[in-house]
Amino acid sequence: NGTFVIGADGRWTVKGYTYDKAGRKSVIAEGIVVTRDMVNPTANTPTITSGTQGEASYYRSNVTVRMNGGSDVTSPMETRMTYRVTGTAKGNGTVAGQSVTTNQAVDTGELESTTNGTFTVEADGTWTVTAYSYDYSGRKSAASTGLVFTRDTVGPTISSFKKTASTSTTINVSVSASDAFSGLATSGSYQYYRDNSSISTGTANTYQYTGLGELGNYTLKVIVKDKAGNTSARTIKAYTTNVKNFAYTGGQQSITIPTAGTYKLEVWGAQGGNSTYHGTTGGKGGYSIGTISLTQNTTLYVYVGGMGSCGIMGIYGGWNGGGGIVNSINSNSNQYHIGTGGGATDICTVSSAVTINNYRYIRTTESYNSRLIVAGGGGGAESLNGGYGGGTTGGGTNPGTQTAAGGVNGTFNWGTTYSAGFGYGISVSGGHQNHGMASCGGRWMVWRRNKYNVGISNLWKWWFRICIKFTF
Repeated sequence: NGTFVIGADGRWTVKGYTYDKAGRKSVIAEGIVVTRDMVNPTANTPTITSGTQGEASYYRSNVTVRMNGGSDVTSPMETRMTYRVTGTAKGNGTVAGQSVTTNQAVDTGELESTTNGTFTVEADGTWTVTAYSYDYSGRKSAASTGLVFTRDTVGPTISSFKKTASTSTTINVSVSASDAFSGLATSGSYQYYRDNSSISTGTANTYQYTGLGELGNYTLKVIVKDKAGNTSARTIKAYTTNVKNFAYTGGQQSITIPTAGTYKLEVWGAQGGNSTYHGTTGGKGGYSIGTISLTQNTTLYVYVGGMGSCGIMGIYGGWNGGGGIVNSINSNSNQYHIGTGGGATDICTVSSAVTINNYRYIRTTESYNSRLIVAGGGGGAESLNGGYGGGTTGGGTNPGTQTAAGGVNGTFNWGTTYSAGFGYGISVSGGHQNHGMASCGGRWMVWRRNKYNVGISNLWKWWFRICIKFTF
């Protein structure tokens, strides 16, 4: 009945001997095995075995968690384990088989499991899982290091995706997006597309599309990603700068329509030439505006009229139909008496070479007949200011019309005939013997709007400011 104490942790085997009165010693007893364990085991951190992952610790699908056992330096480990899940639900679902609702604070309490046991999380939220292990001595571990992860199955919110600026070859866009739960991805949060082709990926919420075409119509898309890998998309239609201006070049210009649509056309006729001798001013050109439906790949030809000149004889009219000076009875004078007519500005669908006839720049009949819109040039000045072009007739004392040249406004009957431009930009003989140029009328089409019967001298004084605009 003797006793002794084991005072050290370990696994001990105790065997004993007995003696008889004769002093003989027994063989050793089978003995017993005793474990002294005063130290709690350690539980390993649970691990995730399945789930669609975005960035580290972020998932956009159901998540499966597995127990990962524990360890003890002295005692063997039991297969029993328990675990606990805490967090706040961001949506309805289940956590380890328990139903949860949006914004519910969740604490499952300790739930039974085994080494390598699993459970699933099927509700959005940021969750912390701790585990407990047990050894054969019956001691329970402290809580393991927490496994923390976020389940987020809701994509970001895109509140706006819009064009902020454009040029003839670029479009600038900006995006306003947020993700209230996971937050936007730390890299590659914005992916920009043009016509279904990925162009750029980055973290900037602004982007400039480059290498685009004039008056281009593009489908632009942005895909925004959050940390869990959820995405949201927004698409817009955007154009490069939707105004195309044509300055005076003294030659034919053209444009090919990039996309079908309704276009606005605006044209300004050129000013007539001034008279340096009389100190008078050429009439301002007319103005026309209208809208027209055009199909993709239609080619339009643009002729921007030139300002008239000043001289005595053999002086050309403004480019694109302005009347010129053929001859003068006062040809020996060293004074520049007369301003020539300003050229018309028009847009047509048939190309034409520009030739010279009687000091006028003219085109083919086919080109004239294909005109969509015309603004007549202003009349050249002599002793009086030149008449303005515009409307169905020009301005001044003897205005031209759509089919006939106007008379000049001068006061000298020198019996000389001068060529004069009018609404179509074609020159004819002046209808008056006076010394000067005819005023010019602007042509209009059935679809044209806002005919102007007055000049626009307050807007356009010089030929180099004349332009044509295309707008959607």
